[in-house]
Amino acid sequence: KKLAHLNKKGSPVYAILLQFVIALILVHTSGFQQVMTYIGFTLSLFTTLTVGGVFINRFKNPSHPSQYRTVGYPLTPILFIVIEVFMMVYIFIKNPWPSIAGFLTILSGLFVYVLINKNKK
Repeated sequence: KKLAHLNKKGSPVYAILLQFVIALILVHTSGFQQVMTYIGFTLSLFTTLTVGGVFINRFKNPSHPSQYRTVGYPLTPILFIVIEVFMMVYIFIKNPWPSIAGFLTILSGLFVYVLINKNKK
């Protein structure tokens, strides 16, 4: 709740400050290339999951009028996913520790998400 608090202009100030502190810690404890690998790996993972969501969305809602359209479906998203997975494997092989750190960060966020939603039920 504290991180969701908005200021008068509608910005989540505490959440932004927390991200700022985390970014400062990352920059001061790691090299630039490690931080970029960490960010690149996590962004690739999320873009892959997002594009994979197109398949899930079309499977669950095949006749929904606002269905997301993409050129060359299903080849285009499949090709994108294959290329992204290849890049993530390459990044992981070349720089495993920042990749592992990115994956652990995502898992910790998932853990917090599950805890928060478990308390809401």
